[in-house]
Amino acid sequence: MKTIRLITLFWVLCLAQLGIGQNLNQPIGWASLNGGTTGSGILTPEQITSSTPNVHYPTTEAEFQAALNTARKQNATTIIIRKNTTITFTEGTKVDSKAKNLSILGEAGAKFHNPSGDNGILNIKGHNVVVRNITFAGPGAIDVDGDDPLGVEEGTNVWIDHCTFYDGRDGNLDIKGGSNYVTISWCHFYYTDISTGHKYSNLVGHSDKNGAEDKDALKVTYVLNWWGNNVRERMPRVRFGSVHCVNNLYKAPGNNYCIRAGMEANIFADHNAFIDVKNPISNNKKNICYVTLKEVDNYYSNATGTLSSSQLENNHEALFNPYEFYDYKPIPGKDVEAIVTSGAGATLWR
Repeated sequence: MKTIRLITLFWVLCLAQLGIGQNLNQPIGWASLNGGTTGSGILTPEQITSSTPNVHYPTTEAEFQAALNTARKQNATTIIIRKNTTITFTEGTKVDSKAKNLSILGEAGAKFHNPSGDNGILNIKGHNVVVRNITFAGPGAIDVDGDDPLGVEEGTNVWIDHCTFYDGRDGNLDIKGGSNYVTISWCHFYYTDISTGHKYSNLVGHSDKNGAEDKDALKVTYVLNWWGNNVRERMPRVRFGSVHCVNNLYKAPGNNYCIRAGMEANIFADHNAFIDVKNPISNNKKNICYVTLKEVDNYYSNATGTLSSSQLENNHEALFNPYEFYDYKPIPGKDVEAIVTSGAGATLWR
């Protein structure tokens, strides 16, 4: 417990010195609104005591599914994946709309693994759900229509924090189906050599035809994330919604593009670091779509292609300013690489 407290204190002090001033146990961005995102109220394993209700420690897929089934009947549920525990998934598991006020927390080395097949691992449909410090490993990206290791579909107030994602079949983490008030923070996305195609990491909005559900939803913040080795596209690719990309690291040599604006996309991208990548800012030119994208004070090093939103076809400045909705003090883009590579991914409580 003392070690955990010292690590947490170290990160808080480092972030404060760098001007972020972030409480690691509170989400930045959209997930902080609409009543906030607190999960079960338990945000670190050390908060568990002998009197904490509805705590589960699954070690198998069946036990994890049973814990989720129980969560549907409870006001708040905490699921802890023990240190160095890997749960292997074969059929995929859904957190449905009845599972609310849920925290899924991994101790050091916690891992969810889908080693084969096209199914994913988790699909979050609930309200007020927190997932922290877990590695999600898929079977490898190939050019088939498979599921992601983690999906958010119809979920509201969802916070995914300090997780690692790699080798998802179709992608690593998609947000769709009218999901809203979502924050993805301090996560690491990449692919290994077992992925031979479709290394497209993150979608926001799954279809140009889903505007009726998505136009007033898909409020998503990506902050302090790292898109790394072998990611080719979708960091993220956006349809509809109001998406804020801030202080993220894009260092994926050999990529095709980073941020892409699709059908009626509304994106505010500021203080990101684009290093050794092509087309940091992009839009889907073959679609006739009303693209709104504003970029501010991004940092570029050995980046080529479209570097500015002013180079995009059919571009208009973003119709929303995230800083009118929530507080966050961005760090300078030139400092992003050092900070993000030190802290992104399943690095908490190690």
